Amino acid sequence: MTSPMTPFFYILLGAFGFVLLVLLVLRKTSEYMTRARFGQFLFGIIALFIFLAATGYWFTRPARPRIRVAVLPVQEELFSAERSWLAWHIADQAGDILRRGLAKEYLVYPASWLWMSLDTDSLNEIAYLQRYAERIGLDWAVLPALSGDGQSVTLDYIFVRVQSPNLIRKSQITVSRERGFDLGRLLAIEAARCLHQTLDPPAAAPADPQVVMLSSLASAYLAQSEFDEAVRAAQAAFDKDSLLVPVRNLYAAALLKQSLRREKEGLRDTVGRLCALRVCENTIRHHQPDAATYRWLGAYYLAEKQWAQAGRHLRKALALDPDDAEALSLYAYLNASRFKEIGFQDDEEMLLHVLQLNPCDESARLRLAEWYFSSNHQKAAEREAQALLTIHPRSIDGLMFLGKLAATDRDFAKLAEIYDKIFTIDPHNADAYYNLGIYYYQSEDLDNAEKLFTRAVRLSNHTDSHLYLGQIYERRGEIDKAIEEYRLRIRHKKGLEDRFADVARSRLFELTRPDSTKLAPYVR
Repeated sequence: MTSPMTPFFYILLGAFGFVLLVLLVLRKTSEYMTRARFGQFLFGIIALFIFLAATGYWFTRPARPRIRVAVLPVQEELFSAERSWLAWHIADQAGDILRRGLAKEYLVYPASWLWMSLDTDSLNEIAYLQRYAERIGLDWAVLPALSGDGQSVTLDYIFVRVQSPNLIRKSQITVSRERGFDLGRLLAIEAARCLHQTLDPPAAAPADPQVVMLSSLASAYLAQSEFDEAVRAAQAAFDKDSLLVPVRNLYAAALLKQSLRREKEGLRDTVGRLCALRVCENTIRHHQPDAATYRWLGAYYLAEKQWAQAGRHLRKALALDPDDAEALSLYAYLNASRFKEIGFQDDEEMLLHVLQLNPCDESARLRLAEWYFSSNHQKAAEREAQALLTIHPRSIDGLMFLGKLAATDRDFAKLAEIYDKIFTIDPHNADAYYNLGIYYYQSEDLDNAEKLFTRAVRLSNHTDSHLYLGQIYERRGEIDKAIEEYRLRIRHKKGLEDRFADVARSRLFELTRPDSTKLAPYVR
């Protein structure tokens, strides 16, 4: 952990101690150093030390904590992304205007960050949203609710100071149905007024209502990780108006995330990924790119493992928006040697900064916990996993990490309890069955391991389960079954650097070559 004292203070303290020691020696050995002179020198040195320490603290003092604000998702009865595209548009537009217009002392969470850890089943409960605002460290929260009739749209909102003492202000905004698109701007103005800030953004230029609806739908689907629907909505918006940079960025993001998910499932989606690349490159070449354009271009090169290109584009994104927590989170996937280029020393410092900006980032929290675990700081790793579960109690990945810690401690009772929670939350999670199967496999309980790996394969054709099933069958002497499993794993190879596919190929070669064959050593 970082020490609260700076190196300058330690140097100053050492210098003060050395000078004090010299004075004491001179007081004992020199006739010149009388008691009066010793007192004068001592007073002067102490005064100088205090002055230098105060000056050093002034220049190195920690920055004041920023005031955290967010417009929470708009409540609407029978919430769904398809029905509530206007609700999403209002929250997203209001957050974006506040982020651009408020002073630097304010940190405004975008709507997409909030969806990283929201329980969508509880969106209509004000009490849940207030507790959620507290868990993610907000100082002020706007809780809007949308209603309307055939002629007008009404947005009721509650402006809450989350920390004690709580201050609550209730009000509403009513506009004609034709002006519903402008509710986000009006809500941002009212929220800024509650913060004693002046904000008067101009009304947005008239836009095609279909484009606004489709892009809002795509953004909502993307935030909820429904990537196929996001691609369809974003492509429809892109086809209607390909000149809007936010629409282009949204389309590239949807294509890229859909491609990454398919790759995780063992399906190579080269076309979708290349389309995302072309959209970003053309945005830079022919339009006015923003931080999101460079962020998604960096994400593409990160997926392609072109580290230098990824770092270059992500640094451009951060130059345009230093608070882009998503770009910082992507940058944290690079080697720690590249962190110095943006002012960080190691993974811990980098990921802590990401989480300071966006405590909802589940991926960053898990990577920090994993870093502590690999650095042999198990208590710190458990603390981060518990912090994640405090924000997102239903996080499957957070629970599986706690299961990993329990398995490391060989606490199988706790391991079983954790996985019972996981299967209660998501009984069809193939990764959970696979991970639990590994623990049984490592404990030599091959029967239960086989059942769990088979379950993972049945749920989603979990590719890595085929390798373990092959090894189980091979150990039992069921060679035909082992060969079949190894072939299935090779068939679902994930790119050129797939270690599990290479192991399966090696075992398949050993099992299928004729017994009489002897591999002669290679002679140069």
